[in-house]
Amino acid sequence: MSVNESYIPANNSSGCAPILVVPDDVAWVRWLAYQVILSIFICIGCITNGFCIYVTYRPNMKQLYLNSYIRVISASDFITCLLHIPWTTTYYKSCIFDSYATAFYRAYFGTTLPSFTRSFTLCMVLWISYDRLIAMWSFKKFQHVKTNNVILIRLLGTFMYCLFACIPLWVYASVDCVGDSHNLLWMSNGGYVNNIHTNCFLIIRSIRDVLFRVLPNVLLVVFGVGLIVAVAKKIQDIKGPTMNQSSVKGFHHTIMVLSINISYILSSLPLIIGGLFFFRRENGECFGTATSEAWTAFGVLLRSFWHDFGVFFIIAL
Repeated sequence: MSVNESYIPANNSSGCAPILVVPDDVAWVRWLAYQVILSIFICIGCITNGFCIYVTYRPNMKQLYLNSYIRVISASDFITCLLHIPWTTTYYKSCIFDSYATAFYRAYFGTTLPSFTRSFTLCMVLWISYDRLIAMWSFKKFQHVKTNNVILIRLLGTFMYCLFACIPLWVYASVDCVGDSHNLLWMSNGGYVNNIHTNCFLIIRSIRDVLFRVLPNVLLVVFGVGLIVAVAKKIQDIKGPTMNQSSVKGFHHTIMVLSINISYILSSLPLIIGGLFFFRRENGECFGTATSEAWTAFGVLLRSFWHDFGVFFIIAL
């Protein structure tokens, strides 16, 4: 069954849109990706991030200036896993529900809150990459950013940054009735779908998406390039006899941060590519073709995998 064949005519006297039935191939992709695989990732993520939160309270970890970032990232990823639980129960089937409350939560919070926590984690990765870059190029400035006041200001600023990023999603979201008076249902239209998927080039023209979606990833690439240049510059020092133990440790820290940087970029590529080229949804549709849904599921699962295990790389610092 194609997407265009999935309409069930409704009684026009109800004033509601016709009901959309998810095609079998799309339903199978969503079931496998979200109810089966994502459920496993959620369980693993809760365990790994819960363990990482526990580790941050150990005495030897409290001495590290990165401990605050590690704890925040672990907590953010743990919350992300919890926020994905509804995806495995009801959201994976469709965006049409028999409960208005469920449709309302799905439209205004089901995608927005996980987007908030993932963006918060991304910003923390940016701060760690920035600090490591400063440490490699100007160690005196690095001593300044290690203070608690700087870290607290960054956390508060990042929270407000991510909060403002969610406002357009709440503005664009809506809940519409579908069906007829005998079978009245509710369809959630998330702001993410309305703001991104209706036009593949809106991400370029929208100020919101440039500031909150493109800019962080661009900075991640810039910091990654800077770290690569710094690593290349230090390789000769490691081979020389003047390289002390502290410098060697700093070099290995840089390699680890660079691996975090690259792994996050790679885990984000499928969703970025899909948002630019693959997502096509007409008005009133809450699903795409089987191919686009499979690509979206792959991107979501790859990103979830990073949020499950990425913090372990940071703890290795």
